[in-house]
Amino acid sequence: KKLSEEQVEKYGNPSKGHIEYLLNKALELAEKFKKADKDAIKLAVYLLDIRLGKCLHENKIKNHSKEGGEAARDFLKKFDLEDSFREKIINCVESHHAECSFKSIEAEICANADCYPFIHPKGFFEKLMSCGKKREGLKESLEFLNSKLDEKWNILSLDICKKDLKGYYKTFKKLIADTEIL
Repeated sequence: KKLSEEQVEKYGNPSKGHIEYLLNKALELAEKFKKADKDAIKLAVYLLDIRLGKCLHENKIKNHSKEGGEAARDFLKKFDLEDSFREKIINCVESHHAECSFKSIEAEICANADCYPFIHPKGFFEKLMSCGKKREGLKESLEFLNSKLDEKWNILSLDICKKDLKGYYKTFKKLIADTEIL
């Protein structure tokens, strides 16, 4: 958590609200999958976007999962952890954008939980507000959010999450289309 907070402080991304929302959603999903290791999920959530801010700053956003996995590996070496636990955490980080396969239910939970801050209204409106600070106008903000909606919808793999978010996804896609500026 401390490392995650240091990265947020240094780069401003992701927001503390994003991490908190993601953590709560991931733990809520873990309750539904009794075999899920909540300790692994908590640790993974704090490390998921450990390189997001740095990669954004360096204009290498597509690399943040891979670089995050490498940073997580380096960080986790400092602790006496079982190799299987360490690798589970690293897979959570590397696969949260579905760029590689999920090797555990924890990785799948983290990836699915990471979709909520973009598709659920609570996260979507927070993202819309933060977009206004980072982008030139409504059109650019909606273009970004429209692409994130599709990206995150395509990552969803758990039926419970698809069912939970389907209506919001369709509503936001329609509202964005109805603005007629894209």
